[in-house]
Amino acid sequence: MAKNLIFVLSDQHRWDAVGSKNPDIKTPHLDKLAGQGVSCENFFCSTQPCVPARATILTGRYHEEHGMGGNGTILGRYEKTWAGHLSEHGYQTVAVGRTHHIDKGFDHVIRVPSGESYPMNCHDPRMQQQWRTDAYIGPSDAPFDEYYEAKITKTAIDFLREMNRSEKPFALYVGFLQPHAAYTPPEPFWSMYKDLEVDVSDLGIASSPFYAVEKFECDDERKKNIVRGYYAMIACMDACVGMLMDEMEALGLAEDTLLVYTSDHGEMLGEKGLYGKGFGYEPSIRVPFIASCKGAIPANTQSLAMMSQVDIANTLCEALGVELMDGYGKSAWSNLTGKSKVHADWIYSTLGGGQVVRTEKYKWIHLAKDGVSFDELYNLLEDPAELHNVADTPVGRDVLFELYPKLLDHINAHFRRPITDFDPDAVQPELIPFFTA
Repeated sequence: MAKNLIFVLSDQHRWDAVGSKNPDIKTPHLDKLAGQGVSCENFFCSTQPCVPARATILTGRYHEEHGMGGNGTILGRYEKTWAGHLSEHGYQTVAVGRTHHIDKGFDHVIRVPSGESYPMNCHDPRMQQQWRTDAYIGPSDAPFDEYYEAKITKTAIDFLREMNRSEKPFALYVGFLQPHAAYTPPEPFWSMYKDLEVDVSDLGIASSPFYAVEKFECDDERKKNIVRGYYAMIACMDACVGMLMDEMEALGLAEDTLLVYTSDHGEMLGEKGLYGKGFGYEPSIRVPFIASCKGAIPANTQSLAMMSQVDIANTLCEALGVELMDGYGKSAWSNLTGKSKVHADWIYSTLGGGQVVRTEKYKWIHLAKDGVSFDELYNLLEDPAELHNVADTPVGRDVLFELYPKLLDHINAHFRRPITDFDPDAVQPELIPFFTA
């Protein structure tokens, strides 16, 4: 059992973009964190994009329950979060950095200005839509010490030192923008990857007619620079995680503090001709989840149990010895501590206009638009790259017949109206240039 919590949430970090799975990426601190604790190899986002996923992470509820289907909404006034739950149980709760305004329940929320980290507002399409010919990919003018992630980390460390002076336990949330575009990493991280050889010769093509692959068309050099920029952003963020880990050691917190690293969703990075998130494929829905707490979580272990973001809230509660949030997701603490190898036999993830049902062996992606639907089914054990859609085969139709009741039961249990239908004030504030949310 842990006394304190540090929860680090990045933005758009796909599950395999760490050094232990890709030697081109340098993540010594995340690798060290995994060596000190557990890496969950089958962890999935429950919804996309950023804001709905963060709402699920904070509430432990599917997006059909908290009602947030897009980035234009925030949590309704009656929604409960693990931050508020911990605060009610005597915890100091602080959120620092990027929360996308999904920060209900924290005692204190600290915004950090991005300053000169980006050559223009980081929410500008020329920064976020990296495949565009006018999108900037390159080094930031800001030095690392003045870069957005470094300033977030230093602010979080200041609060960590202050909270550590109290006898009360604490829960510190640290939110990063990286490795989300814009791809403007500071030095030395840009130079670490600017000459990296990147193979873009066989990225494949999406089979679904609902994915407008043509909008992502760009030349090979830009495709390579997108990968380089993404890796450099991860390396920068990894350095910030290292700063937090070093401070934990210096303050003597490593023995009784649960440190969690995860992300809100993944990134396609060109596979199947797609970039960004919002797709049902593994790079888009599968994310890292790494946790360490000396004495509670065995070192250098892996969990293969299938878990998702709805499980986070009650996992944190059980880890801290706080009563669970009734009616919310299922705790996976026994999986993190190695006492259980199985958590769920399938996971659900929602997409705009569709759903994903994933078992250990199969993935079913169902999309519908304007009265037309399209199904994809992949045998993940034989086809992990999801290249061969077997939905319209005899075997595939039998599998879909087995999976459909699972989806139907989920729909009956969890679907409801969008949040703005019953709480019209639950809308995102306007994004302020150079002041990320």
